[in-house]
Formats: sequence, structure tokens, C-alpha cells
Amino acid sequence: ETIDIYEGDKRKGWKFENIDIESARQVLNYDMDSYRKNYAYAWMHEGELDYAMSLFASILEEEPEDEDALNAMGIISFVQSNFRDALAYFSESIEYHTSSSVGYKNRAEIYKQQQDFKNALSDLNKAIGIDSDNPDIYINRASLYYLLEDWTNAYNDYSKAIENEIYNEEATLYYLRAI
Repeated sequence: ETIDIYEGDKRKGWKFENIDIESARQVLNYDMDSYRKNYAYAWMHEGELDYAMSLFASILEEEPEDEDALNAMGIISFVQSNFRDALAYFSESIEYHTSSSVGYKNRAEIYKQQQDFKNALSDLNKAIGIDSDNPDIYINRASLYYLLEDWTNAYNDYSKAIENEIYNEEATLYYLRAI
């Protein structure tokens, strides 16, 4: 399906010929999906959590396995101290996206909050198994080791995070590693 648009009789306009409407719609749909998520994230960052949650929920109605929306719903639930729903969203994300570390890392925070350190450590180990180059996971696991008073492993994980160029000048990590 194509459309041709020509200049009108009494006004100036653009002349478009052979526009492929289906291709334009596909590009627009892709951009709209990204736009909708970014719009929801913007409201989330502004602290309008209920509105952001409704936006992510509408995304999940259309795409029930959307990893970003599932994790965002989990984060919002966590911030609102709704740990049961947060755990469910992160677990669902893991179920659909077993090769992604994000759900494991996020769910570990719920377990840590609930002082279920065994499951938190298990999820962080799985996340590192999937994404061993992600320094944030090492930082999270180091803080868990710190709570468990496992100083050697905490030190090793902080050191591993510091090796990453993103964090090698981060004074806080050197401080935490030193304690």
C-alpha cells in the first residue's frame, strides 16, 4: 500500500510519492514502543510511581513477557514496600528471560531486604554466571557478604568491581573495601 500526496490548489504543501505505508507503520510502532517505555520511566524517575505503574501495566497487557516492564513494575513495587508483588514481578522476569541477569539481581535485593541471604546469594551468583562483566552485581554481592561478615569475599567482590573502568575511580568502593 502506497500513498501519493501532491500540492493542493490554494495552499503550498509537500509532494510525497510512493510512500510505503506499511513500512512507515512498522517504524512508527517500534518507535512508539520505545517511546512508551521511556515515557513510563520518566514518570517513574519523577516519583509518580502509581502513574508509571499504570503505564507499565498497559505495556504488559500487550506484551506480558516484556522484561523492562516486568522489572520496572518490580522496582516500583519494591520502592512502595510491596515486596510480595516485587518478588512476583522479578520471578516472572526470570521465568521469561533466563539468560538475563537483571531479574536475578533485582530479586536478590528483595531476598536481602527480607534477610533471606541464602536465596539472595544464590540469585547474585546466577547473575554473575550470566553477566560476569557487570560490576554492579559484584557490588551487590559484596554488600551481601559484608552483612554475612564474610570479609574476604566482600573484599574480593569490591576489588572485582573496582577493576572495571566505570568504578576504578569511585572512592566509596575503596572505602567499603577497606572496612
